[in-house]
Amino acid sequence: MRKDSPSSLAEFKPAQLSSSIQRRDLNDDHGDAFVAALERGRREIFDDRYGGEGGHPHLEILIVSPDVQRKGIGRMLCNYKINNVRDWKLNASANVRDEIKALTLFSSHAGFGLYSSLGFKQIGKMHAQVKGDDEFLEMAAMSLEV
Repeated sequence: MRKDSPSSLAEFKPAQLSSSIQRRDLNDDHGDAFVAALERGRREIFDDRYGGEGGHPHLEILIVSPDVQRKGIGRMLCNYKINNVRDWKLNASANVRDEIKALTLFSSHAGFGLYSSLGFKQIGKMHAQVKGDDEFLEMAAMSLEV
């Protein structure tokens, strides 16, 4: 890892991107608002429903390169994670097995169809917006009972 590389999503700042790939609408305030909205959404939507993080393994980020999209790679990765969580639950001790209720994720508009086809259901929305800004981002909060 490079010395100036962030060690977590919370430390990532869009200004660290090369100027040749930085989007004009992406800045530190938008990045901070997005991370805060993800954390708030996870607490308010998923933790309240499934009893804390132990009750819902979370698919953090799934990105497939545009060059190879629509070739089944996203579906294959999702099925791997779903099967991994189900196996983990099956092999867990009884008290842990009872805690694991769902696999959760936040979906972009582009991923919504894939997740729906795999059995995920929308249970809410995550809303990210910089205070005083007209632009915002909404993502579907989705879960799959396991």
